[in-house]
Order: sequence, then structure tokens, then C-alpha cells
Amino acid sequence: MKQEGPYKVCDYSFEELRALLFVDNNAVRDDHESNCVVDYLENYLDDLKSKTIILESRYTDSDYLDDYTAYYARCFTDFNKRTRRIHLFDYPFTQEAFEQCLSGKAPSLRDLLECPKSKHYLGFIVIRPLPRTFVGRTCLRTSTDNDGARSYPVTRTYHANLFGIRLSLETLAFQEQDHEVAACATSALWSLFHGSSVRFGHSVPSPSAITSTATSSIPDWLKANPDTRRFPNSGLSTAQICAAIRSVGLEAFLIGALKPGDEETSTRKDNHSTRSCQRSIDGLSKRANINGAAYAYLSAGIPILMVCSLKEPKRAAETTAGIQKKLEGETCVDRGFHAVTLTGYSLENGLSSVTHKQYSIALRAMRIDKLYAHDDQIGPFAEMAWRDDDRSLDTKWYKSAGRTIYAVPDCLIVPLTPKIRIPYETIEESVFQLDPRLGEFSSSGYPAGKQVEWEIRLVTVNVLKSEIIDDSSISMEERIRLLSLDLPKHLWLAAGWVADTYYPAKKQIEFIVDATALKQEGGLIDAIIRDTYLPSALGSSLKNVKIPDAENATIQVSSLTRQIYSYLIAFA
Repeated sequence: MKQEGPYKVCDYSFEELRALLFVDNNAVRDDHESNCVVDYLENYLDDLKSKTIILESRYTDSDYLDDYTAYYARCFTDFNKRTRRIHLFDYPFTQEAFEQCLSGKAPSLRDLLECPKSKHYLGFIVIRPLPRTFVGRTCLRTSTDNDGARSYPVTRTYHANLFGIRLSLETLAFQEQDHEVAACATSALWSLFHGSSVRFGHSVPSPSAITSTATSSIPDWLKANPDTRRFPNSGLSTAQICAAIRSVGLEAFLIGALKPGDEETSTRKDNHSTRSCQRSIDGLSKRANINGAAYAYLSAGIPILMVCSLKEPKRAAETTAGIQKKLEGETCVDRGFHAVTLTGYSLENGLSSVTHKQYSIALRAMRIDKLYAHDDQIGPFAEMAWRDDDRSLDTKWYKSAGRTIYAVPDCLIVPLTPKIRIPYETIEESVFQLDPRLGEFSSSGYPAGKQVEWEIRLVTVNVLKSEIIDDSSISMEERIRLLSLDLPKHLWLAAGWVADTYYPAKKQIEFIVDATALKQEGGLIDAIIRDTYLPSALGSSLKNVKIPDAENATIQVSSLTRQIYSYLIAFA
């Protein structure tokens, strides 16, 4: 038998890619046609306009090597400790041209491939020598759209050395769960740590290390998966996920936390417990709560782990036309809990409002019509679109088989440095208490007539000051003052955007809040005023409004809201 060479270069086709994916990994024949991740990669790589494949036939992947040492090396089956790596390019070239590139005879090809940001490099796929779940560490360029609605703020720079050729791309690593050392929550945590490590500067543990830490840190009284082995692993509970996050020096902030006495939720398929959203704004739809937090934290480059329950509608038998018709008043089958890592979102054009206590308030986060997630059962940056019920998301699960699986978000788990103490809902609550004052101002005889869209996001001081120094809408004197402020590292920004008939929407006022402050002290630091219309309108309306005392108030007004009220009244 002819020994395989160290590399192979060929034109891209999905048939060629599929053949390379299923070589030397003990895959059974049925898996060739039923692997959802492979099916997803076909469409994804077509969108990236792949032209050339280079197979690196012997590659040592550090994450797989850790898993191999922890588990696979002890199996009776002789698993290979080496992997294979497939590189993809959107530029066509032959094996002969690549060999000339390595020999130095064709430096132009090397310059083309190795140029800054490697613009022709689409990324790589590591192939693990496992029977079914063989898609290992995968770094692929993010796909784009024509209208620029998609945003992928949670990415980092990855470097790959291909026989001396230095390649790089901006993305976030993905891998398929292997059902042994990593279930869905472990794979989601692994991708999450790749994103949070850039934001907060911690190391990235291997999947086996994540599972080991998560399953060994939970005391017995929590009753979290008492019958779950460490290896092979069948899923992690919420408490175990939080323990894994704390192991890298971060705090796990839950949006949709359990109330005392509620049953623990697990990502295992046989656990269908329910959860209530304790840390969320009452009266808002699930879509409003999820979108608000997702926009605030993702825009700051912080990935989010989302736990959701999967549902599949019961269907009638096929009609004579071969069409699957939904039953009237159909019920759904529970397919268990699942964890994914949110990495981006898509924003619709136009204002989108949320109703809170009979007031309609426009939030930029409500424009999100799709979330993008690393789903270990589908692939990287998988689309999850909101359904009309505003409580569930469509998924790509089993789309090739004509089945419909949708996800109902259960909770979000955000990895945060312990220094970030003020949560998102505190800022949102202040906006909800502030915005209705514009309606009172307008009804008092003043022609306000302009819709305000509020944008809430978490930033660092360096990001804020970079935005200020480049913002020509701020006066020079005000710019100097703001840039000279002594500010904490982590900040919340609540900006009011106002559109007009004659110009596009622009920021008029932006409140700067100390994200490291105590909730009881409020945390308002300053405000950036670019146009006087909005702060004047708010300040004038507040002069005629009696703010309830903190102790005797029937309507609770937060400390932050009081600070904002005082600021606006002084301005007006």
C-alpha cells in the first residue's frame, strides 16, 4: 500500500472534502450520509467560495492530545494520537505551484497566501481519528451578507503555520462534541473560553480539563447529575457550567436564574426540568430579555452560553404529494436541553419597540432578528432566527432531513470578571423609567415628536476614549474634558439615538455608568451630550415631576435613575 505523503493539494469540491474527512477515522459507512456538521460545512464553505484544499496529513493538535492522554489512550482500540488538518483557500493553485512555493521558486504565491491577515485563507478543520464525532478544532472565516446586517463581535486572531507559511484569520474556534470527554455544554464552554480569554486574559483549558473541573467541583447537596460519570460524560448541569467558568477566574452571571427550590437544569437529554427568569425585567417577552442582554454583552466581545430546550412538533403522516403537514393544534416532543455559545447577531433596519408597563420603548437590541451560535451539533456561526411567537428560535437541526427542531431559550450564562458588578438589567431598568418622560414632555404642549432609540452596551475605558477622540460631533472643549476623565476599566453606556426627516439617526446623549460600582450607589459618572434636544426635553419634563422618596415610594426608582434625573434637571 502506497504511503500517504505529508500533504496533498487539490481543487475544492465537497466530494473531495468529504472523502478527506472520512479517511483514517474509523467512521462507519452510515455516518458518511448522516453527519449534520459535515452537511452544514458543505453550505458554509460554498458561501465562502472555497477554491483550493491542502491536506496536512500528520498534525498534532494540543486539545485532542490532552483528550487522548486523559481518555483515548486507555481504550482497547488503538486510536491514533495524531490528527489531520485541512486548510482551505479562496484562491486556486495546484500542488506543483505549492511545491514551488515551498522551495522558493514561486515566492509570489507565498506572498499572496501570507500577506497581512491572509486575505485568501479561509481557515482550517482538524480531523480527529474518532469513529463518529471527528470534526475537531475548526477555525473558519465568518460568512458575510450583502446588507451588512450580520455582526460577529466575539472573534480573535488565530495563527496557523503551514510548512513555514504563516497564515492567520479572525474567527472563533469550534469543535464537535465527542460524547466521551465532552458533551454539548463542554464544547460550548470550550468555544466560550476561546472568546473570553481575549477579553479577560485567562488560559483556555482543553475539553477534558473542562469536564474534569466541572464534575469535580460540585458538592453533593446540589444534586447536580448524581448519576453522571466524569468520563464518558453525558452532560453538565448549570451549577457545573458555572463551576467551570469560575475555574478560569471569572464569575458566571445567570440571566434567567433559578428560584430557590427549583429543580436543577441539565443539558442531558433525559432531564426536562423548568426554569424561571428571576434576573430579568418583569413583563417583557423572552425575546426582549434575551436580545437585550445578548446585544449588551456580545457587542463588548463577551461570548454568552445559552441553555435552551429543544422542541420538535408532532407531524401527521406524509400526504400523497409527499409533503409533511403540521397537525392543527399540534403538540411538541421534548428533545432535551442543549447548550450553545452565542457569537453574533443580525440587526434589522428600522426601529423596533418593546412594551413595558403600557409604554412603547425603542431598543436597538430589539432589532435582532437572528442570533449566531457555535452549536456542536450543527457547526460554527449557525443561524438561530426568532419565530413569530417571540419565545423560540428556529435551528438548523435536521434541516437536510426535512425535520423542524426549534429552541426555547432557558437561560443565558455570561462569563464576567468579578470587577463587573452592575448587571445589564439595572441599566435597562433606568432607561424604562426615563423614556416615558418624553411622552409626558410631548403631551405638555411641547412638540417633541421624535422617536428615541436606546442603545445599551458594555465597553472598556480604552474603547470609549477611542470613540470619543474620533467623534467630530463632540465639541473640541468637551472632547478634551471627556478624554481627561479618570475612569474605571469597565463601563456601561446608555445612548439615546434620535432620527429626523433630514438626517439619519445620531446619538444625542450618552450616559456613562461605572460597571464596577455598587448597585446601591448608582454609578453614574458623566454624560456625553452631542445635541441639546433630547437632554433638554427630558430635563424640562422632569422639572414638573415629583420624584418619589426612596423610602416611601410606591413606584421604585433605582439609585441610578435618581442620579440621571438629577443630572438632566440640572442641565435643563
